[in-house]
Amino acid sequence: MRLLFLLLALCLLSACHSTKKLNTEHTIKYPPTQRYAPVAMLFKTHYAICSTNTLSTTNKQVNTLPAHYQQHQTLNLFFSKWCNSPSTTTQLRLLKTLVAQRVWPDEYSVYFDFIKRSTQDLRAQKLANITLRKTLKRKEHQLEKANSAFIDLKKQLAQIELQRLNPPAPTIPLQQTQEAP
Repeated sequence: MRLLFLLLALCLLSACHSTKKLNTEHTIKYPPTQRYAPVAMLFKTHYAICSTNTLSTTNKQVNTLPAHYQQHQTLNLFFSKWCNSPSTTTQLRLLKTLVAQRVWPDEYSVYFDFIKRSTQDLRAQKLANITLRKTLKRKEHQLEKANSAFIDLKKQLAQIELQRLNPPAPTIPLQQTQEAP
């Protein structure tokens, strides 16, 4: 009986040991080269590239997505072009091209939609600022014209006032002066 119990315990231990090996082998489904970077890393990369505005060779590893993530080159190139473009129209065109290239994970699509919406809002604000600057210049020009007209009116009023205070001396005709003695 002891022998049977010992044999049963040995079989259970070996079975548990082999199932642990099988479980660890099945948990690694995808090698790292087939995964996308986490969205948090995407945020960090975007921020790092845009805050430095250039990709120097010394901090390239820090500012870009690592090579073992899927589409790392595409995303790094996109962020460098995005951050170095002052035009919101160009940025929207770059984003449209990036999104159309492939089917991105849902988290990436949400992030790209957020970037698109933010850029569209920024573009609308820039266009509104341009319109306001044009209106301001037009109003300043009108104000300058009104100010110069006001200065001309003040000069004319001053001349009229001087004429009223200093009337010209009356001219006496020559005939009247000869008849008087």
